[in-house]
Amino acid sequence: MTKPLKIVIAGEGGQGVQVIGKTLTVGAFIAGKHTTFIPNYGVEQRGGVSIAFVQISGGEIPFPKFAKADVLVVLCRRAVERTKTYIKPDTLYIYDREQISSRDVEDIECQKIGLDGQEYAKKYLISKVANVIYLSAIVASKKLYSIETVKKALMKEIGDKLLQDQKLHQLNFKAVDAGAKMIEVALKEAGEKVNV
Repeated sequence: MTKPLKIVIAGEGGQGVQVIGKTLTVGAFIAGKHTTFIPNYGVEQRGGVSIAFVQISGGEIPFPKFAKADVLVVLCRRAVERTKTYIKPDTLYIYDREQISSRDVEDIECQKIGLDGQEYAKKYLISKVANVIYLSAIVASKKLYSIETVKKALMKEIGDKLLQDQKLHQLNFKAVDAGAKMIEVALKEAGEKVNV
């Protein structure tokens, strides 16, 4: 990966969008890659649309800002409209199906993958680790680095919290595994649909 992979993550304040962005870059750094991270908060931090811009590359990154995303992750309905300008025909558009219906994204023309990250987190883990599911899904979708590196990055980024609460530690690591599996299955199903 010499050309930078451009990633946009968008959601509401409080959904952990910036944690996803920052942890992606920490993982890239651990994996020996070049990376940039630009946070963009809504007018009100909690409740506004929060966007994270990340680039990851095997070589130097000439400029941290970019206009179009290779991967776009949208976690709330309000962010759908706000992020449309970042889409190009070959963007991988990942959205949360609990927050966004297929009708909300029907006019978006690129590969769309709906995941049940928030629903899965609420049902099997705890809701606050939904962002970790999407973090892992981003990494696995483009094979940016290993899932073990995602876990190391989490420990570097939020390790203090995880070390204080063993259950939270386990739930975050389960969320990493779940996100990687979810995107793997979804991409396989999407590929089979395209090939039929």
